[in-house]
Amino acid sequence: MSIRHTLATAFGAVALAFCACAQAALADPTPTPAPAAPATMAPKPAATTLPSATPAPSPSPSPIPHLFQLSGEGDIGTNFLWSAQKLEFTNGGYSRVFDYLNNEINFQNLQVAGTLTAGNLGGKAQLSFGNDANIIASFGQPNNAEFNITQAWLSYALGPVTIQAGKYGALAGEETITSATDYNYSRSILFGYAIGFTTTGVRATWTAPAHITAIVGGNEGWDVVNSANHAISFEGELAWNPSSAFSITADGTTGQQQISYASLGPEGNRTMYDIIVQGQPIAPLTLVLNYDYGSQKNAFPVDSTGTPLTTSCTIGGEPSICNVQGNANWNGFAAYANWAFSPTWSGTLRGEEFSDGQGYRTGYAQTWTEGTGTIQYAPGPFIFRAEYRLDNLNHPNFLTASSFGGSTGTSHLSTIGLEAIVKF
Repeated sequence: MSIRHTLATAFGAVALAFCACAQAALADPTPTPAPAAPATMAPKPAATTLPSATPAPSPSPSPIPHLFQLSGEGDIGTNFLWSAQKLEFTNGGYSRVFDYLNNEINFQNLQVAGTLTAGNLGGKAQLSFGNDANIIASFGQPNNAEFNITQAWLSYALGPVTIQAGKYGALAGEETITSATDYNYSRSILFGYAIGFTTTGVRATWTAPAHITAIVGGNEGWDVVNSANHAISFEGELAWNPSSAFSITADGTTGQQQISYASLGPEGNRTMYDIIVQGQPIAPLTLVLNYDYGSQKNAFPVDSTGTPLTTSCTIGGEPSICNVQGNANWNGFAAYANWAFSPTWSGTLRGEEFSDGQGYRTGYAQTWTEGTGTIQYAPGPFIFRAEYRLDNLNHPNFLTASSFGGSTGTSHLSTIGLEAIVKF
């Protein structure tokens, strides 16, 4: 069975299972306990957000051996710029991931998720509404509808091994699509440009002894629900979490992918490695280091101005000029320091550097650094954040009012960001 057929089956099964559980829940006179509220500024789990193997339920007089829960968050924010700039590059591409609007309220996301647990069977459907939905839309989904099926999967636990099929979050990255689980309002450069958001396929998770988790899987590639070349990419992860104070996770993916999903065309092997080390040396302080490396074969390199590199060639026996085609690579690291002043107040510093040697990820051959300071107040189901962020490029590729025609922009970008989240 192909990954596309597997996905279709999983989507249908999720819908049927959720409907059946919702109907049964309405008929059950015993109220289902509300889910525990997530800890404020909780660090990323060592393995991933994959479901753990669920033990077989103990015999119970209850006629409904399942649990169906709804949850979500609403997220709005804005950025203020000191000068006549926009959060774009001079080629028109966004220089931020989700918070790309400035000096206006941005309806980031209304996220609604339904989670199913029925013995060894699990599942999740997660829907996104708003501006974020257009950015995270996978190839094969509408990307201008302000609506996205972000996750839709089923899982089944066979002892220590859990099999998962459908669309789910990518393994790589310290940050997530769900803003409430992150430390900052703005997403990191690595989250937006070094890795993918989601994958669609089949994944197996093994919860091993000695606090080790191993994952293997096959999928359609980065941010794809139905690739044109239908080539399978393979993924894997190994995580060690000996205590709540330390964890290390290493994952990677490799496979043939199209250079651009806009149309059928050149393709080549894309490989990515991701490492996350997390520690808590003292109770209020959480430290995180994240490193990413990626490469794409048969890409078309550009220079620091975004101009494609060219070389002499022969077309139809006549001398000509052709675009250079070769390997592209990118790498970067991000460091986080989060301090919990109290159960409701916390502060986070983030610093990172990202190198896009051939311009495949950002559109320019450039090095990009940023530093962000965020203060968070989280009373009950609400989260309020205020941050200051400073971005720097080694070439003047940030858009200004005087560079709309494609002329030189600026190398620096300073913003103040505000965000409000409500969880339910």
